[in-house]
Amino acid sequence: MLLGGTMALDGGEVSFLKKWPLHKFLIVGALNTVIGGLIIFCLMYAFDANPFLANCIGYGCGFVLSYFLNSNWTFNARYKSFKNFAWYVVVLLISYLMNLLVLYVGTILYDCNKYLVQLLAMAAYTLLSFVGSRVFVFKMGNNGTDVNLGE
Repeated sequence: MLLGGTMALDGGEVSFLKKWPLHKFLIVGALNTVIGGLIIFCLMYAFDANPFLANCIGYGCGFVLSYFLNSNWTFNARYKSFKNFAWYVVVLLISYLMNLLVLYVGTILYDCNKYLVQLLAMAAYTLLSFVGSRVFVFKMGNNGTDVNLGE
């Protein structure tokens, strides 16, 4: 339960912002969005790339950057294992599929502005990847430290 900025967990309290560091995730996400967005829009504008291909390349480039920044800064993960990385891949793939679904619905089914739809798809991806990262990848124990998922 959230009480004055803290969460009561099994008799102890952990700062809500430490447990759910959305502010840090959004900073990393903003950096990722700028870099990925520049790549996407540059490919679409300068090279007339297909929006789906441009989107795939932009997100692919941001993947490595986001894992590094989120594991080391956002979630302060002490334990980095193959299992963490594998879960990160799964979470981001699911988030990316949601991104593509929004892109498909907006550009193909409704013929909306492809640049506006890219922004909406990015927002869907960001929200889903934050929740998935906290819940499945960088789990936090009741004492406020990350959980070792093992190899």
